[in-house]
Amino acid sequence: MLLRVIDYDHQTPKNLARGLINFSTTSLIRDDLSIILQTISGPIKVGLAALGTQGSLVGCLLLFLGGLLHWIGAQPIVWLSTNNLVFPFALLIAFWLGFVLRLIPASRYELRDTQASSILGIQIFAALGLGFTISKLLGRLEPLLIFYSAISLGLGFTLACDFITLSLPRAYKYREPPL
Repeated sequence: MLLRVIDYDHQTPKNLARGLINFSTTSLIRDDLSIILQTISGPIKVGLAALGTQGSLVGCLLLFLGGLLHWIGAQPIVWLSTNNLVFPFALLIAFWLGFVLRLIPASRYELRDTQASSILGIQIFAALGLGFTISKLLGRLEPLLIFYSAISLGLGFTLACDFITLSLPRAYKYREPPL
């Protein structure tokens, strides 16, 4: 039976707590190994999330600088190609783009702030700048490197989900558990 209805009395919280103590999940990784992996990956995720938060500023700067460089006729992509920096730059821009793309709906629908519309505008401008830049860079990459950039974009999106869950003030509260 998947769902069992129980009567609530003064012993119910104790019975639930006793049942949760012995609860174990099915996993491919043992509990002690998962604790070690979480301990190792925690600081890495925090560092990458801190890097991801810079995406909005960089995206707005790239939108401004991209327009300025296009207007004066400069070709920064050529300089990046000659110095073999296109791929690392594309990975970083894709990561930032994924992070900012997740912040767009968060700033519109999930953020509890009086300035939410201004924050949404900044995120949209940043996404435009990062998207314009990555579109210029992808023309210089091989298909496998484009795949790696897509993985970097997904990583940025996923880390932004964690960042939003843990740090931003939410517009709504989750339903409180009954205990």
